[in-house]
Parts: sequence; C-alpha cells; structure tokens
Amino acid sequence: MLVIKEINEEDQTKLEVGLHDYDYKMTEAIYNKKISFGYYDDHNNLVAGITAKIEGYKIMYIETLFVNESYRHLGIGKTLIKQMEERAIFEGIKLIRLDTFSWQALEFYKKLGYEVATSYEISDNAYEYILIKRI
Repeated sequence: MLVIKEINEEDQTKLEVGLHDYDYKMTEAIYNKKISFGYYDDHNNLVAGITAKIEGYKIMYIETLFVNESYRHLGIGKTLIKQMEERAIFEGIKLIRLDTFSWQALEFYKKLGYEVATSYEISDNAYEYILIKRI
C-alpha cells in the first residue's frame, strides 16, 4: 500500500537525484552547477548578491538577485546581472531564465534585455513574470 506524506530534506535530495538521473538517461545532457557573486562593504558584510544555477541543456536560471535597500540605484544590480551574463557566456550558455513579481524588478529586467515569456496572476493585481534572455 502506498501512502502520501510530507518528506524531509534527505528525501527531497533523493527526488532531485532521481529526476537528474532520468533527465540524463533521456537527454544525455548533464550539467548542474551553482554560481554566485556578492558585493561586500568595508566590514565584510554582504550588501548585494546574485545566485544562479546551470542545468541540463545549459540553461542558466537566476534564482536570486538582491540589493540591500540602502545600496539601490547605484548600478549594483545591473553590474551583478552583467557579471552573471559574462559567466554564462564563458560557460557556453545560450539562454538565461529568471522570475520576478510585480512589486519587484520587472522594468529593471526589461531594460537589461530580458523578455517576458509568460506571466500569471497570483492574487488581486499581483503577478509573477517569467523572463528569458538569449545571449
């Protein structure tokens, strides 16, 4: 008999490994790498950063871009995105994917050449946007 229940982190890892193994069997594309960059102040405090992962078929997914509010509008976010795009080119990436919510940075990403692939409403007048950029 099968039962459904919440799983722990160890079993979540097993699921991810199982999916990666299946994907490799079907595509022979194996590439799973995490990359991150950060800005630090004079006291070695992280004030901004970007994280991404590269997956099968060499698609880069930018997971997080965050700039502390007191450091915004100084070009730091743009510099972090450009740094990640340069790394993507070095890695042979052709497509970058990211997501943002309507209260976050949609126009910022559009100015950097990202295009909305799709969006959906998550609540009244709040949307999530999936954006891509071919490089």
